[in-house]
Amino acid sequence: MDEKTTVALISGGAAVAAAIVTGWVSKFSAREKTRQLERQHERDLHAKHLDNARRHLDDLYIPLGQAIAKFGDRFRKYQAEVDTGAGTADENQLASLQRAISDFEELLAALRAQGADVFMIPELEELLYPFASFLRESLDATTTVVRAVVRVDFGMFGISQRMERSFEVSRSMAGTVKGHVRVPGVPFGFAYEAQDILAAPVSSKDFVDHVSKSLPKLRAAIKIVSLGPRG
Repeated sequence: MDEKTTVALISGGAAVAAAIVTGWVSKFSAREKTRQLERQHERDLHAKHLDNARRHLDDLYIPLGQAIAKFGDRFRKYQAEVDTGAGTADENQLASLQRAISDFEELLAALRAQGADVFMIPELEELLYPFASFLRESLDATTTVVRAVVRVDFGMFGISQRMERSFEVSRSMAGTVKGHVRVPGVPFGFAYEAQDILAAPVSSKDFVDHVSKSLPKLRAAIKIVSLGPRG
């Protein structure tokens, strides 16, 4: 191979490599630009949600905050009296909790009837309605129920797929069947996990713990509207 041919091959190879790198950089830049636009759109949408929400402090967020505070006070009294270790509560304790839950649900129903919940920010909505459902379902619960999720991941020839199904399962079963399985050389994996708690007997530790963790989150979501997000 003469010198001219060698130079031509080297030059051609360099040109091809440069074209590949340039194409890769352009593709990466385009993706990054798209991500930036998506993040900016999310920030703008979030700011718009907050702006709309702040116009409804008096007819939505203040009444809701007061209802959560009232329920929290009554729950703490119940928490101090109920014997979660034995899983028992007397009739007076249960009646007091039932009234607290009923009053809370009546307030939510009134807000929905007025259409005020349309102006609820997504962060609050995602917490509030599952929490209300948990309280309602827990009144008749005899065992702790969680939402379990099964995922199957499949990948072959650079193509990946994920299938996901959720179902209800008791806490005892959820605790014994969970984890992730992937066999080397096999193009699919299996994962199982227990996620949201859906109900728990009101005299159980699961109930008390879940309510205790949920109330501060609800109050924080309301403060995002009244005081603005942190940072």
